[in-house]
Amino acid sequence: MVGKEWRTFFGIGYSSFYALGYMVMSGVAYNWRNWHDIMLVCTLLSTPFVLFAIVLPESPRWLFTKKKDKEGVKVTKLLARINKVTLTNEDWKEAKRHRIELEELENAKKGTSERKYSIIDLFRHRETCIITMKVMFNWFVTSFVYYGISLNAGTLAGNIFVNNTLNGVMEIGSYIFCILLLDRVGRRILLSGMMCLSGIGLIISLVVKEYKGSEPGFETLSLVFAFVAMIGISGCSAITLIFTCELYPTVVRSIGVGVGSIMARIGGMTVPFLIALQDDVTWLPNAIFGVSALLTGLASLTFPETNGHKMMETIEEAEIFYKTGKINSEEESLSRCSNDVGVAENNVGHDNAGFSSIEENESKTTQL
Repeated sequence: MVGKEWRTFFGIGYSSFYALGYMVMSGVAYNWRNWHDIMLVCTLLSTPFVLFAIVLPESPRWLFTKKKDKEGVKVTKLLARINKVTLTNEDWKEAKRHRIELEELENAKKGTSERKYSIIDLFRHRETCIITMKVMFNWFVTSFVYYGISLNAGTLAGNIFVNNTLNGVMEIGSYIFCILLLDRVGRRILLSGMMCLSGIGLIISLVVKEYKGSEPGFETLSLVFAFVAMIGISGCSAITLIFTCELYPTVVRSIGVGVGSIMARIGGMTVPFLIALQDDVTWLPNAIFGVSALLTGLASLTFPETNGHKMMETIEEAEIFYKTGKINSEEESLSRCSNDVGVAENNVGHDNAGFSSIEENESKTTQL
């Protein structure tokens, strides 16, 4: 829905509202101690947001990929009008050329441009399968550690409601930090660094807490490093989402994010059972969280870097990227079909109703 120059800001910035809700929950839980009342208040607060499903437009990139050109052109015009951008005749021609190239790639591989994709396609190709396994592991550990820190806030020194609110503050700070560095450092390095930061913070907090004795200063130090761990894992949760979206091509992007989200839910589900073990072995849960974060941080270095690359469209394009770390530039893509664009446009004209009259589209856009 946004260009790559805004991908980081919107991809991570929106998560700040999750942290704000996290902080509001502290006030809700303080005033309504019964969990039935808490659930009722949360439901009432979140119900109006169902309207977003009605007013938000579909991604034009997805619509064009699914051959829904008329709807894609309509949404593109809407976004252009909102952003006060005038789409030129050349813009529509370039979009049409790119569409032709995608059809040629799909037809050459599968013999049809109408095939439906499923979760099986994430494991059908070797490189995509490897990426999917790493994505699943990363999502699992990110949620595992995130909720491990969040749900274990009651064991930290101080007031549980204050600590929970401070966790939200740390989370927003982490998002700001990632927004500033993500495009400069890159997704892979920053994800690995934030995950390792979380793991180191947890382990140091654990060691200090176990050997603090009666020294109040050590108790405060343990709390500080627990917040450092929260900063690290919060950044990972934001980076993982945007990184996953960039790692998968358009045709399976939503499927890939969905699989990762499933693993995240499984990771979160295991946390309460692990935290219960601290009744017998006080240091075990945080030790597992910390080591898991460190191992995942190192494993994240094996991902290809997507920073600055255009979004991939097909699995074939993604397979090449996973092997080489390179994506064919728009100029290269267009040059391969520039010699016979005129013929190809006529051949696929009936499949591209949304682009059927570029001059008409340009005229309508200018009027809007």
